[in-house]
Amino acid sequence: GISGLKIYRGFLEWGDKDLYEYDLNCKSIAQNLASIRGLPDLKMLGLPRNVLIWDGEQLASWLDALGLGELAPTFLAHNVNGGTVFLLTEEHLRELGFSLVGDRLYFIEVLTQLYDDIVAWSSAIGVQLATHPVPPLRKVGVSLQPTSWTVKDVCKVLKAVGLEEYMELFVEHRVQGDVIFNLSEENLKEMGVDKVGDRLLITDITQTLYEQVTGWQEQKVAANSPQLLQLGQ
Repeated sequence: GISGLKIYRGFLEWGDKDLYEYDLNCKSIAQNLASIRGLPDLKMLGLPRNVLIWDGEQLASWLDALGLGELAPTFLAHNVNGGTVFLLTEEHLRELGFSLVGDRLYFIEVLTQLYDDIVAWSSAIGVQLATHPVPPLRKVGVSLQPTSWTVKDVCKVLKAVGLEEYMELFVEHRVQGDVIFNLSEENLKEMGVDKVGDRLLITDITQTLYEQVTGWQEQKVAANSPQLLQLGQ
């Protein structure tokens, strides 16, 4: 036809005019879409590069810049912030109001880009990023062995991380140290911890705590190993 397009059993062969029109129209459209779908400039938004320290309001600003501002109030209501946003799954996004598949996939894509960006940035400046450091246990007044904690001890830790509103639930459900590492997000939901961000915060802290405890135990074994070897000689 006029455009120079030839059809061979369902396959298209492009003529020179088609390539020109593609460069003129489609490429510019694709470039515009890429710029729309790109990450917002954090500096222009007045946001720190370390996303993990963002509070709920700062995360809401980023959502607004993505064109998802209508979802910001739900994120705020669920206490989702920079420390928990990277823990969100597609199921969480449904709970937070992402009813459209395209919006969920788009958000996961930009979130992945944002995560890669801060990992590269932290590596460049030589700083290790951490989401929710466990509060100093001695200062809180509990044992360094969480499996020995009473319900009262668990409540002390909850209070130290600003989650005292759930203390009564933990008492009611008898959650103490010997089960804390088996506590799943589904368990928390069943207990009545309805806010997505709070559930993610609790599970992230227990996971970090578990890694710390097992790390301490490994160090202790390593420190004692030379003595054991000497005794065996």
